[in-house]
Amino acid sequence: MYSIRLFKIMDIPIELHITFILFLIVIIGLSIMNNNIFWAVLFILLFVSVVLHELGHSYVAKKYGVKIEKILLLPIGGVAVMDKIPKEGELKIGIAGPLVSFALGITLLIISQFFDININGNPLLYTLSLLNLMLVSFNLIPAFPMDGGRILRAILSKKYGYLKSTKIAANIGKMLALAMLILGLLSMNIILILVSLFVYFGA
Repeated sequence: MYSIRLFKIMDIPIELHITFILFLIVIIGLSIMNNNIFWAVLFILLFVSVVLHELGHSYVAKKYGVKIEKILLLPIGGVAVMDKIPKEGELKIGIAGPLVSFALGITLLIISQFFDININGNPLLYTLSLLNLMLVSFNLIPAFPMDGGRILRAILSKKYGYLKSTKIAANIGKMLALAMLILGLLSMNIILILVSLFVYFGA
């Protein structure tokens, strides 16, 4: 009801949330008004990268018998909706996405040194490579529900058990979210505020 299905990859539906579509319309509209399509193209390619990131998680998850219901794209990122998270496979599933983004970022960075696409004076591949590497860094912050939080939970669960490890990772996520919310409000950064809310309620 609130998302539109585009196509399937690896038998996994790729869907756009209605808020993503509205945000994309705004980005394209502003790009046209400013006669600069760089940001619109970058936004679209960044979310292609996000799909690849989530497919990395999904590929490994399917190896553990997890059903991937869909990959949903939101204005602040993407999420692979899984029917379960196998405890013995969570570490590998959590690492898979950042590894894909890291590989993509490094590959684009190398390519951009020899060839790049300049749009309105902006290097597309180089900028996209940096955003992918930033995506890796952000996702590896050890706060649930980000990849780093899931990785932390998988590591801690060997010593503290699954339930206690989940609480630890979730509490770290909430504290981080509150810090980001305060910073976002002080700087009037809408994206940071939205991300903080996503992390808090996810935790």
